[in-house]
Amino acid sequence: MALKQKFFYYRDLIRFNWARSKFHYQPQGKPEDFAWSKVSHMVVLKVDGKLGDTAVMSHFYRNFLDLPHKPRLSVVCPENLVPIYTQVLGATAVYPVARKPKQPEIAALCHKIVTEGGKVDVVLSTEPNYRPRDFIFNYHLKPDYIAGCDPRLNEINLFLFHGRTYDQPIALAFAAFLERGGVTPSPIAYVPFITPERSAHIRAELELPEHDRYIGINPCGASERRQLSSEVVATLIHMILAAHPDSRVLLLVARSQQAYIDATTALLSPDEQALIGSRIRLLPAHCSVLDYCTYIDNLQGLITIDTAAVHLACASAVPQLSFYNDDPVNYGRWAPVYACDDPAGASMSHRFVGSTDLRTVPSEEIYRLAHDFISKLLTPRA
Repeated sequence: MALKQKFFYYRDLIRFNWARSKFHYQPQGKPEDFAWSKVSHMVVLKVDGKLGDTAVMSHFYRNFLDLPHKPRLSVVCPENLVPIYTQVLGATAVYPVARKPKQPEIAALCHKIVTEGGKVDVVLSTEPNYRPRDFIFNYHLKPDYIAGCDPRLNEINLFLFHGRTYDQPIALAFAAFLERGGVTPSPIAYVPFITPERSAHIRAELELPEHDRYIGINPCGASERRQLSSEVVATLIHMILAAHPDSRVLLLVARSQQAYIDATTALLSPDEQALIGSRIRLLPAHCSVLDYCTYIDNLQGLITIDTAAVHLACASAVPQLSFYNDDPVNYGRWAPVYACDDPAGASMSHRFVGSTDLRTVPSEEIYRLAHDFISKLLTPRA
């Protein structure tokens, strides 16, 4: 372990042990007695603000909120996810929080949650590695049950899955969680994160339904290793444009990554560069989470490496070609969990065995799979 890595490892370990000691809380609920029918108030901690996690859990939220006794769902999340939980998922109460909340902010927020919603029965966090804030939340909320997946903690009395080795679709873990409390879940299907108002706005922006042949390319993940090279993306754009006279491309790259966009578009031919703004579209400079979800909802197909986009496409039954590097645990956990309504049979996912960096995988294999995917999408159906 390099010196820098050792520093961060021991720093985080000290913070972890300090918080666990100072804010220790041991829930008293017995796992064998847990039943959803007895849960009146659940708090979900999504301080990390991951859109993909939220999409995967949408099936769980829907089943929870549909329980006959109408329990309360309180969600703690960053500001950008508030519209998803309020306008789409229908959470009872949503509490915006800073990305790295300090102890006073957490204490005040917990006081508000309990004052407005009453006693907390369950606190749910999917952090594979507990952070100091998680201990602080539990200490102030004092639930009967703590649901989570950090295997180090005996404070978790409803263990969901192993945070580092679990390699099955996460949605199945939450379906099992429902069953554990006596609820038979509905068939797994993610909730589309769209609203009629946003859909009308985006369809006008994309000039739909006049042109219904948009194929999205989502080439960038949180890590640079989860990223297609600009050369590969430029070739994919060329393949889509050449496949059909009406085909169009939506490049799903945030404007904060303008250097990547510029490097990609610089590799297009002059004729293709002239199509930017018509047959080649970019995301707007200000694209909300709901906007992003609605863009994906209006695609004919999606080529992606990002798990959030994968699950958003699943929710909207958008056929997809998804690429993963060689990480069998994450592939099993985040690959599409169910088949899209895809009569063309185009949807597929591919893991590049032996490669930990998508920028170095054989481009010929990507092009072959993309060619098959695009051909199936754009072939007229009988």
